[in-house]
Amino acid sequence: MLVPIGFQEGPPTAFQLKMKPTLTALVSLQVAIAVCRMVSGDILGALSDAMVAAMGCLAIMENSIMYITFYGLACALNCAFDMTQFVMRLATLKSSYFDLGRSLLFNLASFSILAAAVTALLAAAISLAIWRDHQQQSTEGIPLYGQYPQAAGGFVPPPSAAAAGNYYGSAFGGPGPQQAPGSVGSFSAFAGAGHRLGHDSVESLPAS
Repeated sequence: MLVPIGFQEGPPTAFQLKMKPTLTALVSLQVAIAVCRMVSGDILGALSDAMVAAMGCLAIMENSIMYITFYGLACALNCAFDMTQFVMRLATLKSSYFDLGRSLLFNLASFSILAAAVTALLAAAISLAIWRDHQQQSTEGIPLYGQYPQAAGGFVPPPSAAAAGNYYGSAFGGPGPQQAPGSVGSFSAFAGAGHRLGHDSVESLPAS
């Protein structure tokens, strides 16, 4: 089952761009199936397929791994519901699941349920493959962090300890900022005699 946890947003991978026409075709089929289910009287199924198709359109237009992941999750849930409906209908009708002796709407409803389950399963599988490829590409790109960029848009190296110390002091391992003359670093302690209040008489004070 596709779980949208742990994905990292980033530019589309080559595999994601390659599978974009396939996702477009599947979303188009989901729109057509939603229309067929609406015509055959399956209102809830039509609304469910229409919402999933809307999510697919957003995922294709934005071409974002986040939208593709949630679209795949919605397809997986929709596939589970459609498969349950298909099994229940098949168990009730048995060999009469498709019956040419009955109305066109009856056979259209049977076809729409089966087609919706298969289409949602394919879309969920492709979304899962795109998510896995994106995660693999993101993991392989992590060791490149810290290398000097070879071209525009490359990785920026982190600041060295000495460079960081010039700006942030010794917290990053570098030397602290230079102290100005006459600051706290050049202060000399008082070396004269001390007097405690209340223990010296007025006569012992030096004359002005």
